[in-house]
Amino acid sequence: MDTDKQFLIDQFTGILFENIVKTILNPFEEILSLLEEVNIFKIQSHFKNLRSVFGRGFTVKSMKLILNLRNDLDSISKNDIIDACKDV
Repeated sequence: MDTDKQFLIDQFTGILFENIVKTILNPFEEILSLLEEVNIFKIQSHFKNLRSVFGRGFTVKSMKLILNLRNDLDSISKNDIIDACKDV
């Protein structure tokens, strides 16, 4: 995923200003962080940031889809995280 991020940076930096590229890639970085984060408060923060970027389109179903990509968590842990993050 880091190579994908770097690829995107390399492709768009010549076209757009660097700060615009970073702004565009911020949601991508939030998702990457969610795939590795273990601290529930930081997970809530990442979900909150994604909800602010995507608005009402970022739902509980979106959260579940992202968490289902994680194979280091069992289903109970994933459900606990969803329950803790529903109201962000």
